[in-house]
Amino acid sequence: MDKDITRKRSVFVFVGAIFLAAAIPLSIAAAFLFNWQIRSMDETMVNSCQKTVTQNYHNLIQEAERIDVLGLEGVYDEEAVMLSSALAVMSDFEKTQAVNHLFSRLELLVNSSRYIREVRMYFPEYQKVLTSNAELQPFSGRIDEVSG
Repeated sequence: MDKDITRKRSVFVFVGAIFLAAAIPLSIAAAFLFNWQIRSMDETMVNSCQKTVTQNYHNLIQEAERIDVLGLEGVYDEEAVMLSSALAVMSDFEKTQAVNHLFSRLELLVNSSRYIREVRMYFPEYQKVLTSNAELQPFSGRIDEVSG
């Protein structure tokens, strides 16, 4: 009986030792693989976020440059030049045509970009402001009327 218990104990110890000999390296390998996978996923996510941010940044810069060019085209528009230099001598019909033309250009600029909410054109000599969502209005002297 004593021999049976010793034999069972030695078999149990042997099986336990084999199990530990196999389980410990597998556990260590699994821990290393898990950590490697986490680092790899972190790097992938960071790289993906960096690419997205960089792409969005370049798109925003391109859009700003496009808006800048469109805005400059509006400044040199024939109707804008006429309104800014000859408003006093223009007939009501010519003023209406010029304002409608500029209003259409300002509206087009607003509709051309999701970043533009409103566009305002200021005519300092006549103290008038033309906005993309209204008519030619008197300028009250508040700078936020022009700069938005």
